Formats: sequence, C-alpha cells, structure tokens
Amino acid sequence: MKLSELNKEDIIIIPEFYEPDTFATIKQAVDSQEFSWFYNAQTSTTNSKRPEDQNEIKNWFVDEKTEDSQQYIHGVCFEGKVFSKLYHVLAPALEKLRLHHSADFEKICRIKLNSIPRDRGYPEGCYNVPHLDSVVSDIDHWSLLVYINDSDGDTLFFNELLVDKNGAPPDKLTIRERLSPKANMAAFFYSGRWHASSTPKETNRRVVVNHVLM
Repeated sequence: MKLSELNKEDIIIIPEFYEPDTFATIKQAVDSQEFSWFYNAQTSTTNSKRPEDQNEIKNWFVDEKTEDSQQYIHGVCFEGKVFSKLYHVLAPALEKLRLHHSADFEKICRIKLNSIPRDRGYPEGCYNVPHLDSVVSDIDHWSLLVYINDSDGDTLFFNELLVDKNGAPPDKLTIRERLSPKANMAAFFYSGRWHASSTPKETNRRVVVNHVLM
C-alpha cells in the first residue's frame, strides 16, 4: 500500500520496532562516548526552503503551553546524503514497515536522532514547540519515531492536520493523545500532523530516532 493510501488520521503504535540485535547495536552506538552530537538551542523552528513551498504555512506553532528546550542532534541522512555509519543499520530496518504494516514508501527523506537532556525545572504541563515534520502537502510524507530509552518526556499528538498548502495555521491545538517513550517502541503517523516533544524531568535524557519517509 502506497503512503498516499494510508489513513492520515491513524497513529500506528508499534511496541517492538527493531529486532533485538539491531536495537542492541543502535543502543550501544548511541551510548558510546564516541557518538557525535551537535547542539541546538531549540527543538523546531525551520520551514521548508523549496521555492515552490514558500507560500506554505509555517511548520511550528507557539501557544501558552509552549516552553522550548535545548536539544542535541545526530544527523544520519538527508535527501540522499548519508552522514552517519548508523544509516546502514537504520535504513534496512525500515523494511519492517513494508512487511508488517503495508507501508510501501519510495524514499527516505530524513533520518536523525534527537536527544533532549533532563531539566528538573521544566514547567509542569508544558511541551516543546509543536511542529509539522513536512509542510509539502502535495506529497504524502509519513513520520516514524522510534524511542531508544524509557523516558518521562512524552510525545504529544494533536488532532489538527495540515489540510492543504493554502490552509491557514490552526487557531489553537487540541491534544489527541500523549505517548510516553518506551525503549524500542515506535509511532508511525502522517507528517502533516501537529505534534510536540516534551522535556524529561526525571530521566537523564530522552533519545528518539526520527524518520521522514515519502
């Protein structure tokens, strides 16, 4: 089934995404002192840079519950360019989406890892910047999040979707569900769904592999 045939309302939760050996390899790499992380002062503020997308809506949203955090990023690949040896572990694992979830994607647009460090003073009930993983509404993109560790930094999925490229940003966002990160659990959803991470207050860090597929 092509991604365009999937139901954009669905948020598919996969309790054990990677095979045990694959997950162990990823975890060992991520926990290594030699693994490279690059500092970002914020979690999400960028729009599409394609000229044909310049009139599209912004892909981030700020409301009274938004309290953004710092984040560390490890880039794996972007639009065909590979930046990390971990690509050769992560990319083949995506075949599980074809075999078990009927998601016949054509292209890996992006893979990166995000690590949000603990902040004991993070305000209760807040979340990082709500955003869209894609504002290219004439192409069906789907996102896959795979959590690397158990964490108290929930992911929030909102009801609102990007409907069309001429649509206005929503007046407000309403929470559809919260997902508490569990090691090796995945969430597969339409990239035009508004969603947000939150910052751990108890766990040392919150690590997730973020994919965008087409």
